[in-house]
Amino acid sequence: MEEFRYISLFKFQKVPIYAHWSLCIIMLFVVVLSFQYSFIFVSVISILAIMLIHELGHLLLANKLGLKTYRINLYLIHASCERHLSNSEYENHLVAWGGVLAQAVVFVPSLLFFHIFINDLPDYLLISLFFLGHVSLLTALFNLLPLPYFDGSSCWKALPLFFKKKYYKKM
Repeated sequence: MEEFRYISLFKFQKVPIYAHWSLCIIMLFVVVLSFQYSFIFVSVISILAIMLIHELGHLLLANKLGLKTYRINLYLIHASCERHLSNSEYENHLVAWGGVLAQAVVFVPSLLFFHIFINDLPDYLLISLFFLGHVSLLTALFNLLPLPYFDGSSCWKALPLFFKKKYYKKM
């Protein structure tokens, strides 16, 4: 019964990517509306891209640390990356940085392209670059807040562990 709530989209590095059924229904409405308002379609696809890029960042960093990722779920306003936890507290907190780092790889060039070519690009590309740049930067900063359910509740804990680890290596 659990699997009926998700629709399989594709696999990335053998990890299945799923969309919750509610997201699929909203996407149908977006497609219908996009015949009249194309900016809605570009905006929603850009937001989904930001969520997917973020979760792929967790996946890539987890894989780099040798941690198995089981699946990525995309929902209406958030996403999740289900993975194996490490025996190392530091590695678990470090994986939380993966999403924001992946977003940075996208929002930095997107911001540059947006501001350099603002007068030369068609509207649909400007909308996409605006979301992948400005909106992604804001969501990354928001996600770094040390609040429950946000990556910031975990990732900031990696910093003192990193320095503690470096300190004990010197001894």
